[in-house]
Amino acid sequence: MSLDLQPVCAEDEAFLFELYASTRADEMALVGWDKAQQESFLRMQFNAQRSSYASQFPTADYRIIVHDGRMAGR
Repeated sequence: MSLDLQPVCAEDEAFLFELYASTRADEMALVGWDKAQQESFLRMQFNAQRSSYASQFPTADYRIIVHDGRMAGR
């Protein structure tokens, strides 16, 4: 078993969005929105969170958790 951290890069955008969306799945199941509405809302929230973090922590070092060669978290 290996556990590594790799720097976040532009190519990680899709993974990071899917990871974020997965943390909101239970909430999205309750709203009655179609998939397009859910994705639009989640993208807005994801971008707002990312912008807020960048503003509050401009020198932060963002990493992807890699478990046995597979991206597993952030």
